[in-house]
Amino acid sequence: MSEQAEERQLAAIVAADRASTPPPDLVALRAGGRRLVRRRRLAAGAAAAVVALAVGVPLAVVGTGDESTAPDRGLVATATPTPTAPPSSAQPAQPSQPAEVSVPLPGGLRQDLLPETGEVLGEVVAAGDFYGYEQVVYAAESAGGTYVVVGIRYRGRLLRVVAALSPLDVEEPDGVDLWGGYRDDDGTYLLVGSVPGDVDLDLGVRESLRPPTRSSTEVLPGFTVFYDTGPWREEWDPLQAAPLDLETSDGTVVDVRGRTYVS
Repeated sequence: MSEQAEERQLAAIVAADRASTPPPDLVALRAGGRRLVRRRRLAAGAAAAVVALAVGVPLAVVGTGDESTAPDRGLVATATPTPTAPPSSAQPAQPSQPAEVSVPLPGGLRQDLLPETGEVLGEVVAAGDFYGYEQVVYAAESAGGTYVVVGIRYRGRLLRVVAALSPLDVEEPDGVDLWGGYRDDDGTYLLVGSVPGDVDLDLGVRESLRPPTRSSTEVLPGFTVFYDTGPWREEWDPLQAAPLDLETSDGTVVDVRGRTYVS
């Protein structure tokens, strides 16, 4: 488009805009229009250069000369990567986890529990009832570490309900590890704990301390392991652990609610 034609087009646009007051600066508008036209021309030229470059590169790869076909090495530019070979099946197999045991519960329910495959380190202590099965507390060592476990006896086997304590990994200076102490559906609680050494234990609310339901130094060497169970009092908050204190014969005092957990 010639500059005269551009000026006529800009003048027509300005004349059509009757709402413009005061009259616009035609000289400035024409100059701005010319700059816009130049930018568009430059952009079109750059795009054409890119297209020419894209066309020229394959021609340079193929080359020119008397040969009517590209040399074999030209195929390398379009070859697809060779798929990675799958891992060798000769790798050593990972040890498989034992199959869970489906234990029937009241009301037609079932719970899947893992059989104990670790080394039982000491006494297996009876600890009440678990939906009609004998509940037990014991210590076992496996590849994952050493744990005090709450489990059950089922058809002559030990089944894990929960690995409750890890006495060798306690970070607190007193070494006391606690699990449980919350209200169960039957209106009772179960608290399990371990204390380093051979110590006597007292447990309860401040005004009425008493020995726990059962304690033993034969469950895990080097520790006194105990469990305590009892009725849940009406004044206790059912959303928190029982407000009990644990005292040992060597002077350690632990707030159960502030230390215990459930998993």
